Amino acid sequence: MGAPESNDNQQTDVESTSSATTAGRKTLGLSVALVAGSILALSLINLDAGPSQHVVLQWWSIAAIAIVCEMMVFPVEFRREMYSFTFSEVAMVLGLFFAEPRDLVIGRLVGEALYLVLRERQHLRKTALNLASFLAEVAVMLAVHQALGGPLDVSSPNAWLVAFLAMGAADCVGYMVVFRAVR
Repeated sequence: MGAPESNDNQQTDVESTSSATTAGRKTLGLSVALVAGSILALSLINLDAGPSQHVVLQWWSIAAIAIVCEMMVFPVEFRREMYSFTFSEVAMVLGLFFAEPRDLVIGRLVGEALYLVLRERQHLRKTALNLASFLAEVAVMLAVHQALGGPLDVSSPNAWLVAFLAMGAADCVGYMVVFRAVR
């Protein structure tokens, strides 16, 4: 006959369940806030603004580019911690120059969703947070781009400066989400 469970074990189980519930609420709250902020930002910009280029990428091509970019992962070790980076910015900048904003938003989300669900097999909560983060990144990038005068001709140095600033703002959103999620 086994020894009865101690109160310490029961208390630890309750604490871990409570901690998991709190983390779940925090993740859900962050996801909802990101989606709400993204919808607000996207409502303030022109989603039908056509690119200034002759070549136009449709949403499905942005989705395919996003998937390929996510597959190109390179790990970096910093202070005994491993970080993984992808080339997701490539899909975003190509979309910035060669796609309508609506196609960029749809393509990025569809491509990332397919990758996360089929390849990474992430749990629903983590997938929802990642997609909300990607939506916020695209919304911020498009808002900054349009505020600074986009769409611009890809051959103009000014256009690349605007793209750099827009992508930098989007990356800041992504970094803040990761910081908030792991904190």
